[in-house]
Amino acid sequence: MDCSDDGCPTAAVMFGVTGMRVLAAGELGGELHLLVETVGQVEGCRSCGVVAVAHGRREHLLRDAPFGHRRVVVMWRKRIFRCAEPVCPVGTFSEEHPMAGHRAALTRRAITWAVDALEQDDTTVSALARRLGVGWHTLWRAAKVEAAARSPVQGVWTGWRPLAWMSTSGDPVGSAAAGTSR
Repeated sequence: MDCSDDGCPTAAVMFGVTGMRVLAAGELGGELHLLVETVGQVEGCRSCGVVAVAHGRREHLLRDAPFGHRRVVVMWRKRIFRCAEPVCPVGTFSEEHPMAGHRAALTRRAITWAVDALEQDDTTVSALARRLGVGWHTLWRAAKVEAAARSPVQGVWTGWRPLAWMSTSGDPVGSAAAGTSR
């Protein structure tokens, strides 16, 4: 998709993440690929609070919720900052955004999409992981945290055994994995 220096306004509306600008959008191998970056904002050092200095960008690859029948790959050009205070122990740090957690492989929207599907549809973690283009463990690590946050006890399909009940710790209970049968 042809984009201006300010980004791709149509793709940005479809992507729908506040504070993000879509720089490029295209299809590759049947997947929708988006190159995004945050819009400029002032960041303070996480340790001392001094206004940080821009120190380049690092690309962070994420999988997002599917768009129609296509997988979505988001390449986030994350800003790197350097603390300007010489005595501060913090050297450099990456920006954060509600779109994805630190070192995440999935966007929060993809995690929400997957847990919604587990709650409402007749599906498995394995099937959803295939739809996202990730492994079972990658999706399950994120989904069990989200499912546990929604309710102290949440019924979900794990993709390798029938309905397992999750405790508040996010571990299956009352199943073969916990050593008891239901």
